[in-house]
Amino acid sequence: MRSGDSNNRRGNDTTMGDAFRQRRNMKSSGSRRAAVMEQGCICSLKESFGFIYCANRVDELFFHFSQVQGGMRAADLKLDDEVEFRVGTAQGDKEKMAGYEISRLKPGTVVWEIEDQPGERFQGIVQKPVRTDRNGNVHQEGVVRVLELSQNGDTTEVTKSGFQVKFTASDFKPEEKEKPVEDGFQSIDLNSPDAFRRSSSVTKGELQRRKSAQNKETSEEAQYRLAPEDIVEFTLVTAKRDNKKYARNITLLQSNREHQRLLKEEELKATATEEAGVITALKGDYGFLRSNKRREEVYFHYSNVDLSVINEENKFDLKEGQEMKFLVVTEDNGRVSARDVRFLSAGSVEFHKVLAEGVTGVISKCPQINGNGNNNNLVGSVRLMNPLQDEGQEVIEIAFHSEDSPGGTYSLGNGNVGLWVREGDILMFDVIKQSFDGSISVYPTRKEIPSSKNVPRRMSSKLDLDAMLVESRSVKLVSCNPAGRSEGIVNVVKDQFGFAHCAERSVDSYFRLYELFPDELQENLRRALGLFCTDKLELVDGVEIQFDLSLQQQKSKSSGNRQGEKDQLKGQRLLLLPPGTVLKTKVIAEGIKGVIQKEDPKQPYSGMIDLEDEHETMSIEERHPFVYKVVQSMLENENIPSFVYPEIQSVKEDDLVMDVVEALGQGKLTCSYLPTSSSSNNGRLIIGRADTSAPAEETDIDGTKIDETKKKRKKRKGVKPKQVKTLRYDKHCLMKEFQDEFPPCEGDLIVCDLVQSRRTGMVQCTNMKIVERNQEANIEETEETRVGLVTEFTPARQFGFISFIVENDKSSKRENMFFHSKNNKIRKGDEVQFQVGIKKGGNKRVAIQIKSVPKGSVGISGMAAKDACHGYVLLEPSHTSLEDRDSGRKSSNISPMRPSGGRSPMRGASRSPIRGGGRWDNVDRDSSKKESNAVEGLILLTKDPSNMFEGQNILKFKNSDFVLLSDTPRRGDLISFSKGNNRVREIRVVNKNVATLLRGRLLDLNDDKATFIEDGENEEKKYAVTTQDVVSCDKALLKDSEPVEALLHDNKLYGICRTKDLFLESKISHSGTRPKLNLTVRKGLGGKIQAQSMMAKGPDKGSNGFNKGWTTRVSKYATEEND
Repeated sequence: MRSGDSNNRRGNDTTMGDAFRQRRNMKSSGSRRAAVMEQGCICSLKESFGFIYCANRVDELFFHFSQVQGGMRAADLKLDDEVEFRVGTAQGDKEKMAGYEISRLKPGTVVWEIEDQPGERFQGIVQKPVRTDRNGNVHQEGVVRVLELSQNGDTTEVTKSGFQVKFTASDFKPEEKEKPVEDGFQSIDLNSPDAFRRSSSVTKGELQRRKSAQNKETSEEAQYRLAPEDIVEFTLVTAKRDNKKYARNITLLQSNREHQRLLKEEELKATATEEAGVITALKGDYGFLRSNKRREEVYFHYSNVDLSVINEENKFDLKEGQEMKFLVVTEDNGRVSARDVRFLSAGSVEFHKVLAEGVTGVISKCPQINGNGNNNNLVGSVRLMNPLQDEGQEVIEIAFHSEDSPGGTYSLGNGNVGLWVREGDILMFDVIKQSFDGSISVYPTRKEIPSSKNVPRRMSSKLDLDAMLVESRSVKLVSCNPAGRSEGIVNVVKDQFGFAHCAERSVDSYFRLYELFPDELQENLRRALGLFCTDKLELVDGVEIQFDLSLQQQKSKSSGNRQGEKDQLKGQRLLLLPPGTVLKTKVIAEGIKGVIQKEDPKQPYSGMIDLEDEHETMSIEERHPFVYKVVQSMLENENIPSFVYPEIQSVKEDDLVMDVVEALGQGKLTCSYLPTSSSSNNGRLIIGRADTSAPAEETDIDGTKIDETKKKRKKRKGVKPKQVKTLRYDKHCLMKEFQDEFPPCEGDLIVCDLVQSRRTGMVQCTNMKIVERNQEANIEETEETRVGLVTEFTPARQFGFISFIVENDKSSKRENMFFHSKNNKIRKGDEVQFQVGIKKGGNKRVAIQIKSVPKGSVGISGMAAKDACHGYVLLEPSHTSLEDRDSGRKSSNISPMRPSGGRSPMRGASRSPIRGGGRWDNVDRDSSKKESNAVEGLILLTKDPSNMFEGQNILKFKNSDFVLLSDTPRRGDLISFSKGNNRVREIRVVNKNVATLLRGRLLDLNDDKATFIEDGENEEKKYAVTTQDVVSCDKALLKDSEPVEALLHDNKLYGICRTKDLFLESKISHSGTRPKLNLTVRKGLGGKIQAQSMMAKGPDKGSNGFNKGWTTRVSKYATEEND
């Protein structure tokens, strides 16, 4: 409401009649016309009046809206509008002044300040900066003291005694100070006349002498506002309003911070040393130099590099390897930096003198990396394997720095890093003498590690070649310290860790994945070992590795001896090995003879073997190569006083080392421990030299009596090789074909191979076969005589089994008895008479004195017992074999098979031709390899008077469960049977083909459910079935509308089978099918199925049977054809 009223009032004022306006102005018009016109700007507007900020007076001037002229309305006035007016006394108060005849001017017309010396620039020093609050409100204006010249005799000096002028925050623009500068800028000396310049051209020249990089280093405060003691340049003006002087258009010449930095820089350069070196690394805007007068690298910034000498003639370039000359200073923070960096020609800098190339040495003291970030790393040492001569002095041990360590460093977590090398490792390197201090140290070499074998180098990729061009020198790791070294096979790999089976004893080692050697070190180590692998090795399950084995920190809180605790081992510095490198087992002897000395009565197929000759087991070098290498090096090199293990080992590992030392040391070596403050372990193991002059009861290296050290150890088996004459065997030692035969007996002659496990040290026999059995010595005759059927007989190995029936008042029982006979006239299915014998040392019954009897002599009863079970046969047992046999067919596309490599066919290999282009082309055709698949039969239990099979209705059986071999049941037959050994036994056929078999189709297959629809007249008859009722194939093979056959019992279907699983195609039957029997899939026929049982084989090649009418005997599977 107030703003609306104000506008109405302004409108009323501007629309007053001219009479009223003229009458009011006539009173003082004469005096006002005599006043001088002044200028200013509107600083305040009210309802009907305002105030003017005058350019020529200090006080603000009042004016009324009625005094606005020039065709303007008062409503058009705005704040900061520049106006022109006359000054007169106010109407109501003669002591106050007011503005009259107000007219608006164009922006920029009013002149507020007058430049004292137009075109001139003044210099000064900031006394007070502008101070503002958080909101940007100015609390204090800045003050600059103008620099003046004073004459002191013949010299002119710059003084700070000049007058002071003020400035505001808007008078200084930070972006104007960003100007290019040149090298060689010097700090402004306030006592020099050159520092006082009033010419803008001279000031511009001084600004050009500044470096752009130095401008970037100014603080954030200097970029946005001036600070005390900053040297500035400005224009000096006088304000017309109050006649005060101000500094305008201020430009920063030099900040106080920059001035102090330059002074400090001059002090550093005064104490700098001139050095030369080469660029080793370049980063964003800085790099590092290697100096020929110091070991640590020197930091430099690009702003300190003299780039003016770079041209096409000298071809200087700021890159790694460029030789430079520079001044070295030490900054306040301790950093060594370079100044005045200049280019040098190639070959100008000499760092060291090469004393020898490609020498080897052993690390006697490993360098250490300081974790605090400074370069004060501890220097190690290397003992040369072949001492050198330098200026008549023998050089045996040289310095070894951490930056020369092979493979660099790796992270240990928590910011700590470690080196890949340890004490005792063998390195290959060059030996140099430093120019700056004359010290002799290890230096990277270009020499390659000589291989113990003729090993080709791995093909390098383009990236590898590029890396070699950049830096081909390196200190190479030739061999790891054998003390504590082990090997094994990785069995588990997780995200960050894994486990490996140790090859020397039955224990697993834990390792971290970051402990894997870098690729470069792995290639060097494998080359030194004479190992070569065409494929890239990866850390996966089953890969062979070599590693450092040590004891992990014990988690047990008990402080006793760790003898009874389980070993917690860790592996470090992993080296991947090609397959077959780690010796797991060794074949001690092959095809050796022996005699079964004793049988194990509690475990069949087990006992003891007495070998014909003694055989020696693995040597110490084969089982424990690393410990052997340590001991041998001590014995061969008497200059080695002692050998200290780098890590604490387990008790068993310490005992092993002590046993090897005792076995090989010849009394010259002894073992002890380094003193330790921990009571849970014995410390690190030491192999030292025994004092042969001291008595046996004297103390050892660590002060422990030798006798007491031996007492602490448990008595262990020796590690020396042993002679094996007698060893144990079990069923797994037998060859596969002998595992199903009669067990070996005492006195049997055998042939076997001897194999020793490196991990356990156990010697066992393998590929054991019985050459000759000792029958007379093993079997005792009885008066019991039986007749039976030969169910199995193998003429090649002269053994078999006889089946006979043992009957009593209640039931009859079938028994199978093993026999061994050299009578090759015996065949499977023959009726024989034999005498029962008992094997000595046990109750095993065997058949002896076997002879054939006429058929029908075996009186096997066909009557079932009264309590026998009854059921229907749902599925007959089947047997399918896959073999490669000559089909007898000839084709122009058939070519004889030859093994790859152009070698002649091996013995036992099939030479039959096969059809080309079939799916059998890529199948192994070795006839000695036959694949077979046996499937048990199924029975539907319908009667179980004695509850033998309680809770079961579908039972399994085999062909060997029949009482009579000639009385084989078929699908749908009613059979009787009993239970024996928790399975079906004594199967007899009661009635043939009495079950109801229905044929139909399966529809609506859905998960485990389906619908059976009968074929023929009863198509509307449906049965709900499940896929679990299908017994001839996997349910995944079923298809919708699949022809099937099922057995109907109690209005429910059982034993559903696909018809193609039960019947084969036939040309002699009007139905077009015949039962599918035991099958052979022949590769020579391209995989065609051919039936064997009860099928005539035609004499003409290319036919599957004889021509019609060749015999009057009618096959049981043939059906009469209707004309």
